[in-house]
Amino acid sequence: SAIHFDEWSVPHNRAHGGVVRLALEGLVRRVLTTNWDQLVEAACYQSGCRMVQVRKQEELDRPEAELKVLKIHGCASDPNSIIAATSQIEGKDTACLWAQPQVQAMFHDMSIVFVGYSGSSEKIAYTMANVAQWSPAGIRHYAVDVADWRDFQATAAEFVEAASLTEDQFYECGAEEFVSTLVDRVLRAEAIRLIHEGGARELDDILALGQDTVGQFAADNYFIESIGTAAG
Repeated sequence: SAIHFDEWSVPHNRAHGGVVRLALEGLVRRVLTTNWDQLVEAACYQSGCRMVQVRKQEELDRPEAELKVLKIHGCASDPNSIIAATSQIEGKDTACLWAQPQVQAMFHDMSIVFVGYSGSSEKIAYTMANVAQWSPAGIRHYAVDVADWRDFQATAAEFVEAASLTEDQFYECGAEEFVSTLVDRVLRAEAIRLIHEGGARELDDILALGQDTVGQFAADNYFIESIGTAAG
């Protein structure tokens, strides 16, 4: 009752919406969050994305959906699930550590994008460093943060070292801009891949997909020109 959840009911933004858009395309399967809010869920509802919440250990066996949202510190929709005290977050109570094996499995099996944490949290920077150390050889790591490179390098020193991160792998921007740009580039690449696989070799074949489909990706004729080449 001490937590004013009205303060967590702000409308979801382009970052939440972008993650859900990628989920609808089958490109994102899991969201793991320490937040109690339901902004990802709101974006799912608005977009018609089938979503399942996991807020506590008893819900781990919930069936798969287009997006599985693991709320590792609980959710406002179930106040009894909330983990808020430092003693809970940093303690050894098994009731508060139910997500740890899930997190480790995800880190081993998937590409991970940390959004909204930044290098300002030592605990998260340490986790990011562990992920970098676990990664197979040849995997490149990148960082996006609102801080500049020097500040990020100083605050997230363990991650920078573990990931062999250099300044050319660092991009200075916020979460919304990053996710929006990521969605645009990934969906454009996915559309091109699907058209190639579908054997669309003539411009007429591409235009037959419909103006809406083509127009969605035809920024400065990049879409048409890239497929209209001899190689395409």
